[in-house]
Parts: sequence; structure tokens; C-alpha cells
Amino acid sequence: MKSWNCHTIKFWQAGKFGVNQDADYLAMNPNGLVPLLKDDETNLLLWESNAIVRYLAAQYGQNRLWVDNPARRAEGEKWMDWRIKR
Repeated sequence: MKSWNCHTIKFWQAGKFGVNQDADYLAMNPNGLVPLLKDDETNLLLWESNAIVRYLAAQYGQNRLWVDNPARRAEGEKWMDWRIKR
């Protein structure tokens, strides 16, 4: 995965396909689902797409991906949440 946003925060996907039912993966995400984010800088394990996007934007995308204005940020977040229901 190499998108503009990933380039902006210097984040690249890594990992093997099909390991989400292995014991090591299940220890990090008992749901056994993808995606899973392991941030070694903050020792955070996080799953659920929107939670991961919000975290990455807030943690590493200040003033680029995560705006300080709550109303503007909510406009973007509403589309993230809308997408899940479709």
C-alpha cells in the first residue's frame, strides 16, 4: 500500500498474507481480522479501520492530515463512518 497519505506520514504496509489466524496474530487481535496496526513507537496495538486512520492522522499527521478545527475534522470523519454502513 503506497498512497499519498502513507507517504505523508512515512507509513508503509508490512506483513505476510494469511497469518491473521496464527496464534501470534490472535494474541494481538483476538478477532483475527484485518487490519491491525502495531505502532512500535508508542507500543500501541489497534484494530478497526477508522480507529487506525484517526490514530495515524492524529499521531503522525498533525497539520497535514488531522486538522485542529473540530468542524472541519468532523466533515471528514462523517464520510469515514458513512462508508462503514454501506
